[in-house]
Amino acid sequence: LLVSSSLSTSINILIERCHAVRNTATAFGGGIRIDNSYVELESCYTLDNTVTSGSGGGIALTGMSTVTMSYCAGAGNTASATGGGIYCVLENSPTLYSTYICGNSAGSHGGGLFLSEMCSPMVDKCLISGNEATGSGAGGGLYLYNGGGEYKNTVISGNTAAVNGGGISCDGSW
Repeated sequence: LLVSSSLSTSINILIERCHAVRNTATAFGGGIRIDNSYVELESCYTLDNTVTSGSGGGIALTGMSTVTMSYCAGAGNTASATGGGIYCVLENSPTLYSTYICGNSAGSHGGGLFLSEMCSPMVDKCLISGNEATGSGAGGGLYLYNGGGEYKNTVISGNTAAVNGGGISCDGSW
């Protein structure tokens, strides 16, 4: 699923009870890619999706999107590069509420979540568990580069990284 618009227009969309299962993409968003859009995902699942030469095995947030994910799950997704579960760049500020990011894998950084280039999420009541950053990867659960965010009431456990930060790796973040 690709949701995209130009910078001069915006798309407001609600996606409820949808499942992106066993999909493959080459560059971004094995299950879902959201680009320059306003999207609410409620009770959605990304399961066993793959990106073969890029990032965001489950979901890729690119462009300057506003995304709210409530009661969602991302599991078993794989990215050859970064962000096995969720890949977020370019000043996106997603809200994740009561969402599970479990059992995802990245060939580099951010097995569960990869947050970069001033991506600043609000993460509340989430579980980030059993994710893996392989290769020369850091941040098995969460990799944060040049970004920030607010993380509360969230469990980050049982994640692994090949190099640094099995749970969380912050690099140049605020």
